[in-house]
Amino acid sequence: MGEAGDRPSTHVTFNYVVLMALAGAIAAAGLLMHGVVQGITIVGASIIAAGFEPIAKVVVGFTLRDMAVAKDAMISRLQGTRYSR
Repeated sequence: MGEAGDRPSTHVTFNYVVLMALAGAIAAAGLLMHGVVQGITIVGASIIAAGFEPIAKVVVGFTLRDMAVAKDAMISRLQGTRYSR
């Protein structure tokens, strides 16, 4: 994938903002639920929004003690782009 292929995932667009807001609302509602439904709701929200992927990768990086993965994921999250490792 070249520069042209990366362009849609590196720019914040109206669709990106709407999907992030929708996923945030779903995840917030999921936090109010209990049990399996809570997990399913949060995972569903992470599928909708690209911004949840780097957050999950930060946790994976810390869990595996791979600071390079955690650092790259934090940078991706701050930039508002998808994790690319």
